[in-house]
Amino acid sequence: MKRRGAADFLVVCLCAEWCKSCREFQSDFDALSSDFAGADFRWVDIEENADAMGELDIVDFPTLLVFRGEHVLFFGPMTPHSERLRRLLEVFAAQTVSESRDYAISSPDRAAWQTNGDLAAFQKTEN
Repeated sequence: MKRRGAADFLVVCLCAEWCKSCREFQSDFDALSSDFAGADFRWVDIEENADAMGELDIVDFPTLLVFRGEHVLFFGPMTPHSERLRRLLEVFAAQTVSESRDYAISSPDRAAWQTNGDLAAFQKTEN
């Protein structure tokens, strides 16, 4: 099932190899990528990629980061249930680009994500 506008999305799971919840969630995360054709799904071990983390302080796992274009739509911990992530992505995919842009600045926290260089760096790196 292809999602409208999915090519605009980058979905990053920030995790750690030692985290049992992350290890159990990884296969579900990978499986979701086939349902959102064209979206870029990345699995990032924060310890293996410590230099790329900048000043980000990841305190709970898994932590998800969702971009649409250059806009950060979600950044934070998420329970490792694929249906919850699926629903979040379906809501974002149903938005127009303009609606996503408005959503990205609709709260002080989301507005701050837009200028966070450490978050933006994930768009510039390949998995």
